[in-house]
Amino acid sequence: MGTKQNNSPRVFKTPASYIAGDLFIASVMILFYTLGLTLVLGFFSVIIIDPENTAATFKTCLVFSLAAAIPVRAATLNWQITAAKNLIRTGIPGWSRTIACDRVSLISHGTLSERLYKEKNGSQKPVTSIVLEYHNAGKITIQLNTGDAAACLKLLKGRCRNAAIIDMEGNQHLPKESNQQKKAIKRLNRGILLISR
Repeated sequence: MGTKQNNSPRVFKTPASYIAGDLFIASVMILFYTLGLTLVLGFFSVIIIDPENTAATFKTCLVFSLAAAIPVRAATLNWQITAAKNLIRTGIPGWSRTIACDRVSLISHGTLSERLYKEKNGSQKPVTSIVLEYHNAGKITIQLNTGDAAACLKLLKGRCRNAAIIDMEGNQHLPKESNQQKKAIKRLNRGILLISR
């Protein structure tokens, strides 16, 4: 009975106040992406395709650029993380990515700036980051309430057996699987995670 409960999926969500901030930043970035791509595409389209119909060409480029910018930015947002038995899903409702637990190479409880804050003030911020590195270069950061972050870390530690762990005090823990420890040592020797926010 206990094993079944331990392997059941659990969802952790970013606080609403942080989602609002993410939405504002995402909107600004989408605006910049759209304008920049529109100018580049419009300039070459006017010269090469239709030099006599500049307004219509730029309007088409604007629509195309906006359609391209929204999914690109949405793919970077992480407002919830679901830890299942062998899989982790992160993203936003209706737009998520799935990572196999055994592909996670590093889990960090907090970023460097959050650790420094705790060291200076003696307590954590109300919201703490969980950072996952996977495959060769993939990286995901999600903000959770401090209690949820601790619970999420505990759950992930048991399921991501190939991952090195950096806890909130900056202590480094090697994975349980002995054949993965050399890789973990190599990754940890590259230094503690940089500030991601």
